[in-house]
Amino acid sequence: MLSQAAEALDRREPVVALQLLLEAWRAQPARPLARAVSEVGRWAMEATKPPRVSRNALAERQSPVDVPRLVDGFFGVSVAVASERFALLSTWPPDPRLAELVSAWIAIPPFVDGDSLPFWSQVCAYVERSREPRLIEVIARAPAAFATAFHHRTRADGILAQLASAASGLTTQFPNGAPQLSADDLAICDRIFAHCAAEKAAARTRVEDEKAFLSRIYADPSDDATRQVYGDWLQQLNDPRGELIALGFARQRGAPNEARERVLLREHGTDWLGPLARVIARKTMCFERGFLAACVLDGKPSSEALQSTIGNALWSTVERIEVGHPSPDAGTLRALIQHPVMRALRELVGINLEVATPLIRQGASALHTLGIVASHGDREAIATALANGALPNLRHLEWTESLSAPRVAGFLSGSHAANLESLTIKGVSSKAAIALTRSERRWTYALVVPAEYMGVEELHAAMFTIGIAPK
Repeated sequence: MLSQAAEALDRREPVVALQLLLEAWRAQPARPLARAVSEVGRWAMEATKPPRVSRNALAERQSPVDVPRLVDGFFGVSVAVASERFALLSTWPPDPRLAELVSAWIAIPPFVDGDSLPFWSQVCAYVERSREPRLIEVIARAPAAFATAFHHRTRADGILAQLASAASGLTTQFPNGAPQLSADDLAICDRIFAHCAAEKAAARTRVEDEKAFLSRIYADPSDDATRQVYGDWLQQLNDPRGELIALGFARQRGAPNEARERVLLREHGTDWLGPLARVIARKTMCFERGFLAACVLDGKPSSEALQSTIGNALWSTVERIEVGHPSPDAGTLRALIQHPVMRALRELVGINLEVATPLIRQGASALHTLGIVASHGDREAIATALANGALPNLRHLEWTESLSAPRVAGFLSGSHAANLESLTIKGVSSKAAIALTRSERRWTYALVVPAEYMGVEELHAAMFTIGIAPK
């Protein structure tokens, strides 16, 4: 089995090698085999995408690939949670990585209060079933560690007595201590360790290469050449994001495969969103050429969740943001939008006056689409700023508020008005709408008027598109 494991690594099949190594270790729990299981297990985990299931469901399926993920879940938890999780793991077939976890607990006891006794009973019961002779030495050194950690001497002595009994059972199984490997088997282990070392080095190189690619893409989101090279590189590594990038460029060339894109985003989209997944309405995410390009901010997460994403480089490729309801805290939203990392942002929809006013005053020169939901705020300041050309590239303006004819006239004055290609006003009065139809401007307007104005035939002037909104 040991030679077969090495051959599996020759073929870059760490999952197969892991299973073979576990069988070899269970037959002969030598220390070099335990180390091989640990190193190959980490490689196998990194090569395998975890299923989207709960931690308990992950433990119940008893896949050796998941052990590193499950072991990591014990740090920083309460004794009750640790007991619940370990109860599931203790039913697994013997695994040196679980024995290593138990060894760490005995060396530095994590729980010492009275409610920890059930946990330590689980640990002691597992020791004898572990088939790990190294635990005999660890338990022999336990009294010193327990004397330091436990303030209640009687409690510590009771746990130590259980551990000593379990160690006695292990000694019966391995009277001569840990088994020793032959010279040939040690040579095969060295070959396995060399494979693992090479994989670690290659992984470090991949990480550095990927950092370089992403740094260039985030610094210049319009650099399609770098995106394409990055996509090709990912495909060589069998990374699904490489396929998504290729599909995005194919769609631009008129050869879309949207069904496949949807499959990739359903399976991997949350991973690619990273921490942004907590603040984005997932069904609204839109990827272009492999990166997030448009989304709706979910109003449900806390302001702290949104604040934690401010300045994250993942925002660098986003071109359109729509603010969902309820709207996030205005100060947090302003900080997010105005951060320099938002270098690709061109469309901003659904913001209120509290957010829009400082944004327009400071001159968000890159914006070409702006949607404002008017509420309390300084309307005159916005009108003045727009009239003075604060947003020189603005082409599409949407305003949601009941507006009178004089206020609508404000949108038709100033330097920005000549550049507008579309103006959408939701809640406009009939007089204001009629005034717009008489304007000499030849723009396209979408005027959404209240239902009580159904009789204004004049609104069907040729240069307007009128939408009637229900009352």
